[in-house]
Amino acid sequence: MAYIFVVDETNFWKCVKNRIFGVPNTIKAISQIMNVNSDEKLFLYVFGKRKIFGIYKAKNNVFKEENPEKGPWVGRGWDKNHGFYPYRINIEILKEYSEGVPIDEI
Repeated sequence: MAYIFVVDETNFWKCVKNRIFGVPNTIKAISQIMNVNSDEKLFLYVFGKRKIFGIYKAKNNVFKEENPEKGPWVGRGWDKNHGFYPYRINIEILKEYSEGVPIDEI
């Protein structure tokens, strides 16, 4: 199975640089990320660019970071649900399409 994570351009670079994907502490986001297992293929959709990037692979199953404020996403610290993306997956870059693939081509 393959999964697509939606990010803005700022978070795209944080994900790739830190080799980690994460989601906020909301029921909808948690229910979606919990379906991802180790070794599954992942992609990033950068909504400001309307492009898909990848191919990435989940290096582990989802985990909850106990100190999410010590991560790459500072987010909205005042908002416990969206601030720090505590549910995470470490990733491996399998193939990097540096220009991305326009969503219209998929």
